[in-house]
Amino acid sequence: MNKKIYIVFFLSILSLTTLAQTDTTKSIRKSDAKDLEENGFKINTKVFKFGASLGFNYLTQDIFDPVLSPVDNSLKLQRVNPVSFLLSTTVIVNPISSYYRKIGKDGKPYGDVYSVPSRLSFIGTVNLAQFGASQTASFNKKIDGGLGLGIRLNNDFHLGISAEMISVRQLRDYIVNDFTDKPIVVNNVTLNALDISDNKLFVDKYYFGLSIKFIYVLVGKE
Repeated sequence: MNKKIYIVFFLSILSLTTLAQTDTTKSIRKSDAKDLEENGFKINTKVFKFGASLGFNYLTQDIFDPVLSPVDNSLKLQRVNPVSFLLSTTVIVNPISSYYRKIGKDGKPYGDVYSVPSRLSFIGTVNLAQFGASQTASFNKKIDGGLGLGIRLNNDFHLGISAEMISVRQLRDYIVNDFTDKPIVVNNVTLNALDISDNKLFVDKYYFGLSIKFIYVLVGKE
C-alpha cells in the first residue's frame, strides 16, 4: 500500500511539472528582436556589468625587496614571493546574447523579449589594493590592471582570468649593478636606511602578471 501511495505521489508531481513546463520559451533572431523593440516591446538586456573582485596574481618576473645589512649597511636583495592577493574593480562586457520570448499554451509568443548573455564575457580590471607583497610592491602610486575573459557562474558571480600589468617600486638599475653586497655611498655619505619615495634611488616598473579572480556583480544583474 505504501509503495502505491509513493507511486501515485510521484506521478502527480511529474504531471504538475509537465503542466508547468507548457509555458516555455522560444529563441528568436536578433533582427526580429530589434523589430519588436521598434514596435514598443521592451528588450531586457544588459551588456555592461560592474563588480568587485578578489583574487590572486602571479608575476612572471622576479622582483626584489632591498634591505641594508645591520652589520655593515651593505645592500641585500631579497627575492619576493611572486604571488599576491588583489582587490579590484571589474567591468564585464557581454557582446553576444541570445533572444527569447515566452510561448503560451496556445503556441503563440507573448510578452517582452528577453536577452540572455553568453556565459563567456570580456573583463577589464583596475586594481585597488595589493596584499601579501613586499613594501616595494605595495607602494604603488600608479594605476594598474588588465584585460581578460570571464565565465558567468550565475547572476551574481563570474570567474575571471586576466593578463595584467602590475606597477612595482624597485631600485634603479645602476644602484643594483654598482652596490649589491656593498654599502650605498651618495655624496660621500653611506646610507643607513632606504627611502622608497626617493626617486633618485627607486623607480616604478611595470611587470606582467596573470590573475584569477572571483567577481561579484554589483551593477547590471539580470
